[in-house]
Amino acid sequence: MSRDESPTHRMTARSSIARVGRRISLLSLTQVLAVAEHLNFRHAAEALGMSQSSLSTRIRNLEEEIGIIVFERRHRGVRLTEAGRAFVAEIAAGLGQIDHAVTEGPVEEAVPAVIGDHVDIALVVGDPRAPQCHSRLLWSEPLVLMLGESHRLAGRDEIFWRDLDGETFLIRHGGAGPLVRDHAVRRMAEHGITLHFRRVDVERDTLMQMVAHGEGVTFSGTSLKASVSEGLIWRRIADDDEPVRLYALWSPQNRSKTLRDLLALAGKTRARYRPEDRCEP
Repeated sequence: MSRDESPTHRMTARSSIARVGRRISLLSLTQVLAVAEHLNFRHAAEALGMSQSSLSTRIRNLEEEIGIIVFERRHRGVRLTEAGRAFVAEIAAGLGQIDHAVTEGPVEEAVPAVIGDHVDIALVVGDPRAPQCHSRLLWSEPLVLMLGESHRLAGRDEIFWRDLDGETFLIRHGGAGPLVRDHAVRRMAEHGITLHFRRVDVERDTLMQMVAHGEGVTFSGTSLKASVSEGLIWRRIADDDEPVRLYALWSPQNRSKTLRDLLALAGKTRARYRPEDRCEP
């Protein structure tokens, strides 16, 4: 057994992994795997649709959080340390199991998946309108408009929908992107304005960088406004107070313990907002 492969190294990695479930996000672990695959921050960042500097910062923060150096930085790329190799092997195995437990898909596929017993629970942004399912409102918050600091409306204290006539909205393919587009389309019809929509297949960080660079505007939940990065500002739309809502859907026939546990966990996240349950037979 080599010095680098000693039990001490393995114990260090495993003890760090034991803390991951409590403190490290799934996104951060996915980013570690991307860097481990490419052994190059620039290539990994391109694959993830985010900036190299943002990815490098997140990985360094993760290393500080878990107390081990995962990657040795070199002039041309990176290499895994021995502790990093053990760490990556563990999270790769764990994420492989999660891949089978969590599936992302279009909203229109959620109800058939629940009714067909393919999933225990589906999380849907926007009113699911699924009378054949039970549903519960988990989260509700207003939307705010994100603008670049140099945007023509950045100096306004109040922005109305009519002020956005002719604007380009940047919309993500996934996440809340479809909901944001539907919301803007409704307002466009109500206020008689023209909006241009540009769909982008990027992560949220990259989307916000595009907004900061003046490529368009977008919506965000108010809970994220505290993390607004440099070059961005947020404004409420004065004549729009409709919030974004997140619902849980499940089948009335599902009596599994997994579902009960998930709903109990979801109930804890609802404590602050106390929305009323909607249970449809």
